[in-house]
Amino acid sequence: MNMNAIFGSAMFLLAAPLAMAEAYPYSEFVQNAGLHKGYALACGLEQVQIAAYENSVKTYTANNWPEDYARDFQSKYDNAAAKAKNDRKRSLDEVFCRGIQLTLSFGADHPASSLTHEFLARHDRSVEFDAKSKKTAQEAAALRRQQRVEAAKDVRKLVSTNGARVCRQDTGKRRDVVGTSFGQPLYGRSVEETFQITGFTEGVNGDRIKVMVSSIRIASTGRYIETLPPDYTKGIHVWQDFFSWAPC
Repeated sequence: MNMNAIFGSAMFLLAAPLAMAEAYPYSEFVQNAGLHKGYALACGLEQVQIAAYENSVKTYTANNWPEDYARDFQSKYDNAAAKAKNDRKRSLDEVFCRGIQLTLSFGADHPASSLTHEFLARHDRSVEFDAKSKKTAQEAAALRRQQRVEAAKDVRKLVSTNGARVCRQDTGKRRDVVGTSFGQPLYGRSVEETFQITGFTEGVNGDRIKVMVSSIRIASTGRYIETLPPDYTKGIHVWQDFFSWAPC
């Protein structure tokens, strides 16, 4: 929930009819008023504002429910405030504390006061959804990492076996012979190509494997060549990291 949403809610609340406040059940009113104070304390809001809100709560309760106020108001109110102040499960983020501050600014005798507790529920649902989404994303990322680790183990086992036929792709430049001059070849312009390289594993040293190159094929034309500088020449071995190769 962003700040615009909070103040948009405030404009709606300002239009709430006075009848809503009058129909507010006593127990629910005192419970939510106490929660507001407790969360205000936990958010570190100014004591002057908290005290002003508390005075409005007491005045409003005494005017509307005089018998209940005299009998058990203070205990209900203080218990709710203590519960909120010591709530370690709630995330006291900026948006939440800003909403509590807005609640306090209304005062208990404001027509909107009967609706401000709904902000708590909306915020909780939003925080819970964000937490679940974050947890799901983290679990998915962990699963992908584990899958990559397992896949790497399988590839390593397959390509590191002596005699295994292995393949890889690489890029390089090709220059075709277009003629001769005084017995020397003439080359055309260089062309970027993808090459498919095939070989056989002949040895292993840690994370590196020794591959005897058996063929070098130009992917675009299917034509085979003898050498691809600087690393690959047909009939010559090359040492490379095992993850550079895959089973054919």
